[in-house]
Parts: sequence; C-alpha cells; structure tokens
Amino acid sequence: MNTILNIILCYLRDIHTLLTELLALSRSFKQFTEFFLSDTTDFRILRSPWDQSNHKPVLRDNAHVCDRLGVSLRTVRRFIARGELKIYETVHKRNYYRDEDVEALRQRYRGY
Repeated sequence: MNTILNIILCYLRDIHTLLTELLALSRSFKQFTEFFLSDTTDFRILRSPWDQSNHKPVLRDNAHVCDRLGVSLRTVRRFIARGELKIYETVHKRNYYRDEDVEALRQRYRGY
C-alpha cells in the first residue's frame, strides 16, 4: 500500500512540474499573440514581442512607409528631402523611421 502511494506521489509531482511549465509557456504565448494581433502589427517591426523595454520606439523600414502611405520610394525620399519625414536611424544602408512619424505624415498626407 505504501509503495502505491509513493508511485502516485511521484506521478503527482511530475504532473505539477508539467503544469508549471505549461503555465509559463501559455504566458509567453499570450504576450506573443497580443503583440502580433494588435492593430498596428507588421512583420517588419524591429523588436521582439518579448522585449519588455519600452524606451525604444517601434521602427519601420522603407517598404512599410511606402505601403502605409501608398507612395513610391521616390516620394518617400522627397518627404525626407523636404523635412516632412525624419530618418531615425540607418543600419547597413537601410533607413528606419519611427512609427509615430510615419503615422503623423500619413495623417497630413492622406488626411485619415
């Protein structure tokens, strides 16, 4: 009888461990889905969904700016030359813009 209780206790410990790991995974999955199902989601975002630091802005590339504004790359370059859009940073010859700047330009340019 004592042996059976020890076996059951071992199984209960294993189940507890598995449930604890499953809970941790579900929390990570929740963060992941909240990030990717938000209204402003774009797969070209330059931050991880698990990144908890809020000090870095969401950055967008040229392709996103063109798609979001409905303009060509040449027009985006005109916006930059006129000072209507500011390049936040350049990495490996690629320009990145703050999402807030892109949305503000979209409001001014498209009116919505």
